[in-house]
Order: sequence, then C-alpha cells, then structure tokens
Amino acid sequence: MRNNYNLPFTHHYSAWLILPLFMGTVFHTSGMLDAACRIFVLLISIVLHELGHGLAAYHYGDMTAYNAGRLTLNPLAHFDPFGLLMIMFAPVGWAKPVPINPANFSPKYNRRGANLVVSLAGIFVNFCLALLAAFGFALVFKHNQIIGNLRFTQTLILLLSYMYRINLGLLCFNILPFPPLDGYWIWSLFMPPKVQIFLNNNSRNFMMALLVMAILPFNILGRLMDPIVGPVINLINFLVNLVV
Repeated sequence: MRNNYNLPFTHHYSAWLILPLFMGTVFHTSGMLDAACRIFVLLISIVLHELGHGLAAYHYGDMTAYNAGRLTLNPLAHFDPFGLLMIMFAPVGWAKPVPINPANFSPKYNRRGANLVVSLAGIFVNFCLALLAAFGFALVFKHNQIIGNLRFTQTLILLLSYMYRINLGLLCFNILPFPPLDGYWIWSLFMPPKVQIFLNNNSRNFMMALLVMAILPFNILGRLMDPIVGPVINLINFLVNLVV
C-alpha cells in the first residue's frame, strides 16, 4: 500500500492545458506554429520528467526535492539557463537535476530497489507521454472525419508528433549508461565498483561528449540510441494495437 501524502503542488498551471488549444489561431505561419509546439512539448516533457523523479523520492521518504521547491509544475523551478538556451536553439535540452538523497529513504523500503525506482521514474514518465501521443495519433486518424476544424486538427497532429518524438528521444537518451544521465544510476546498480568509479569521476567529460554528439550533423547520438529505440517503438505499437 502506498503512503497517502498531501502532495505539495503549490499552484495549478491550467495554462499548460489551455495553451495548445490556442496555438493554431495565434501562430498563423507554419514555422511559428512548429516552433511553438516544439518548445511547449519540450518544456512540459522535461518538467514532468524531473517531477517524476521528485515524487518517487518523496514517496520513499526523501524530502530533499520538496524542501528545494522542486515538487511543482512551475517550469521556472526546474530550468537550467544553459539547458533552456539549448532547448530553443539546438536539438537537445535539459533541466536542473532534481536533488535526491537515498540516505533519506524510509528504512521500511529496500534502498537499492527504491533508488532504482526513483531513477526509472523520469524515464517512465517519458514513456507514458510517448504512449499517450501514440494513442492520440491512432484515435485522430481513426476518427479524422469527426474533427471538423482543420487548423485545430493540424495543431493537434503537430503537438502529438512532437510529444511522441521528443519523449521517445528523452527516454532513449536518458537510459544510456553514462553519468549524469538516469541510465547511469540504473545500470550502476549492476556495474563492478571500478567501472562505477571511472564513470563517476569522468561524468563531466561524458556530458560534454554527449552534447557534442547531439550537435554534430553525423547523427552519432542517434546511432548510439538505435538499439533502444526499436524495442521501445515496438512495445508502444503493441500496446496501442491492443486498445485501438
């Protein structure tokens, strides 16, 4: 049974839900609409990713993220200035990592298992968002004659497209076993101590290498993620076909 916490969301950001409905009427050119949809989906996907980590840790008794004001949908609480610039002008971006202290986990939980769940939480959020987008695609194309407003339909398809692609990318990127990505904290549970120490001591070098691979035009990072992308897409398609 899960503990019943009074979740500390201090604000209700209904604008997250309202904004997509008006994108098609406010942004008249396809270029502006495309950029607005991309930035909107990136912002909400990264915020929910970080919030997933914080809420998982909160469930296990770690109040670090809560005390730091990170259990909120307010994007300003999560953004790293340089990461935000990369979101706007490059194909990658990131938020400030949510502070987690496994030493604060409640003793009634297995710390190793709790740490694994907390590390997987952000990736799981991105999987759910990609799956939701895939369901949305299937429903739109199955009932496309019901939706009469062409501009609304175009905006919806663009949003779903970005939600699927961005969250699939975030999932596959974050599961890579290099620090400071989530995948490192997952795979490190199964690594020899010497490998953990080497990776941890070179975390900045790995981050810079990943950024360079993301920016270079040779799709090196995409090739690195290819073994992960295929199985994830197949799983999403399987789940969608079960329902739609």
